[in-house]
Amino acid sequence: MKQKLVLLLCVLLLFGFFATGCSSPSLKDTITPETTKTTIALLPTAIGGGTGRIAFSAEYNGNRDIYVIDADGSHETRLTNYEDWDWSPAWSPDGKQIAFLSIRDGNSEIYIMDADGANIKRLTLNQSYEGYPMWSPDGKNIAFVSDKDEPDPAGCVNSPTGCNSNIYLININSLNETRLTDSPSLDESPSWSPDGTQIVFYSNRDGNNEIYLMKADGSNTTRLTSNPADDWRPRWSPDGKHIVFVSFRDDNSEIYMMEADGSNVIRLTDNQVDDSAPSWSPDGQNIAYHSSSSDENAKICSMDFDGSNMNCLTNNLTNAWEPVWQPFTTEPYNLPTNNTSTTQISTPTLSPEPTLEPTLEPTFEPTPEPACDIASSIKNEWPIIYCEEFDDNRNNWVLGQFDEDLVTTTTKIENGKLIIEKIGKPTSGYTGGVVSWHELVSTSDFAVTATVKIDSKNRDVSWGFVFRNDLINSKNLYDFEIFKQGYYNFLKLNDGVWTPLLLNKSNSSIKWDEENTLTIVGEGNEFTFYVNGQLINSYSDSSIKGTVISLAMTQAEGASATYTIDNILVRAPDLSTTIPAETPGSVTSLTYWNGIPIIPGAENGQEYLGDYKFTTNASATAIKEYYQQVMAKLGWELRPELMVKIPTDLAFNKGNTFAFFLIQSEDDNNVVFIHLFQE
Repeated sequence: MKQKLVLLLCVLLLFGFFATGCSSPSLKDTITPETTKTTIALLPTAIGGGTGRIAFSAEYNGNRDIYVIDADGSHETRLTNYEDWDWSPAWSPDGKQIAFLSIRDGNSEIYIMDADGANIKRLTLNQSYEGYPMWSPDGKNIAFVSDKDEPDPAGCVNSPTGCNSNIYLININSLNETRLTDSPSLDESPSWSPDGTQIVFYSNRDGNNEIYLMKADGSNTTRLTSNPADDWRPRWSPDGKHIVFVSFRDDNSEIYMMEADGSNVIRLTDNQVDDSAPSWSPDGQNIAYHSSSSDENAKICSMDFDGSNMNCLTNNLTNAWEPVWQPFTTEPYNLPTNNTSTTQISTPTLSPEPTLEPTLEPTFEPTPEPACDIASSIKNEWPIIYCEEFDDNRNNWVLGQFDEDLVTTTTKIENGKLIIEKIGKPTSGYTGGVVSWHELVSTSDFAVTATVKIDSKNRDVSWGFVFRNDLINSKNLYDFEIFKQGYYNFLKLNDGVWTPLLLNKSNSSIKWDEENTLTIVGEGNEFTFYVNGQLINSYSDSSIKGTVISLAMTQAEGASATYTIDNILVRAPDLSTTIPAETPGSVTSLTYWNGIPIIPGAENGQEYLGDYKFTTNASATAIKEYYQQVMAKLGWELRPELMVKIPTDLAFNKGNTFAFFLIQSEDDNNVVFIHLFQE
């Protein structure tokens, strides 16, 4: 298998990462891990919930500008410094830019700038009011509010509702504007659903301010709240399940939360002050907001998503408003595709399996286990498919020194161990962590183990495994890593969106600043995690379907660490006994074409080569792994990108001939369809 190193720049992965809000999973009765949450103290990072940055506007000496602070209130930084007002910041989804409002050119317009305040650019150019910019999740558009189509601007001051305002989109590149709402009322404060398909906003179109929902194209508007008091400033949770908003229904401005369909409204704040402008942390665990009263300055505060643990961050400021939490940064912390891996560090290369000439029937001889002296009591009934003891570098890990923009890496083998030294380079170009992973082998069901010791003065370093990676664009995978100070994280990346599954869990089995042996077993939808032979947790999830397993290492920005690695072992089920070589099922007459069983039919010709169908009680995972081995031995190339374009479970080609596999469940069995054709 072709091996590579993937360099991922993202803080989310380990350093208190937070993505879509999700509740902690229930643990099995037989597992009683310690679950004390570890607070990680970091310099500015791009993630919320204890670490991360919050942008807001603040007023000094009558001048209002954009600032950022860390989530603990430290490292306050002023981004704009102009004699007129700058306010209403909104982060881009990649965390690299901030949209904001400014009257520096005479009236309220939308501008964007880099996250450090550089490269300010004006987007709108209207002789009207623009407000409430909100970036779309794909980063291509900004939703905003404008009264530019107000039919009677001069007379709107005397209107009971004020000027009519509507919601628009502006494309970041073309600057083309699209009107989404057309109502003789105030439509304000748009907020995108995480998947970008809907927008929630508030409007007084029915007499008082209420929360409404519409599709991203402005259609299908639905009212979510119905209360005599004003409801306003809604914000969608990262998991798409809840909406926070502000309401005067209890006599002063307080923050409430409801489900995305408007049900189950609960009050989060209960103060004799005005709380407003809520903003979710990327993990959905915290909410930032501003709080003010007639005798106190407005200040930025934070609370847990259930309204507990309120803490104000900007008591020293004159006035501070409109906090917005920086999202998980995907640029420049994006996952490279297969063709964009730029660093060849410690890259093991497996010898390719020999291509077998097609026979009348495919033969399935078990691959001999590699000689291996690594002891493992977990799933030792499974054959060994990968072994590296670093006595002879049998898997050809690339050794030497490699200098990159963010880290210098040196790899060497000493005394039967692989030593990987990473020296971080502090830079203003990113504010996260450096994650590298090294591919080992491809298998869905597995038991993988390694022994690693971390030496570092920095606490924010970790190691573990990335698995079920789809290898199409590395936007679907699981990651489990343990930190040098006794805790662990389990995350998943699904369609480029990170979600914490087990976050900042501590366990006494993890030895602080010592060598630890981590074992992960993935069997179907079930994952179990062992440290030093002790079961520490388990989790069930079926959303990620890839097969690649990699060794992963992470350190914070500028941090240096030395990883001493030994005894990497991967076991997998014996697939040759999982599915018999011939499983005809309902098919009674079989022939084979190029070594693959097919059904010749009347439609056979140059284009259509045939189909094969059989029924088996094997799992879909086992079927896919089995045929990946079969097709590889017959010289076919797996084409995962075709599986995205065409809904199939497996896709291969050999020259201009293609094979597609579709697996469908039927009662307690799986039906496998194989379709063959030539391009």
